[in-house]
Amino acid sequence: MRPSDSTVVGWGYGVPETALAVAALEAADIVVTAQTRQMMSVALQYGHALQGVSLSVPSSLAEEARAILAAMPYEEQRPTWRRRLLLIGLFFALGVVPPPRGLFLREERAVAVSLH
Repeated sequence: MRPSDSTVVGWGYGVPETALAVAALEAADIVVTAQTRQMMSVALQYGHALQGVSLSVPSSLAEEARAILAAMPYEEQRPTWRRRLLLIGLFFALGVVPPPRGLFLREERAVAVSLH
């Protein structure tokens, strides 16, 4: 698959969400390229700086991939006030940032640009 033949269908900002999205797409026989996935596994604190893990699929299967990702059951869990205080305390005491989370889909149709 050439880079110009792929389309980004979404971004994962957490390791579990990204792994589930990749597994769902691969189960449907869609080849997915998850760039920066290994970096997020090793250095989770760089998740926002790397702009998450982009999920690229072949352009011919982009609509099907979007439909699969949109149908995934995903429930956002809001942290309790105690957990928020703990995360703020860890940030100020140790410099540990809270882990990024979420799966964000690209809704509009992307335009493929040829670099030839």
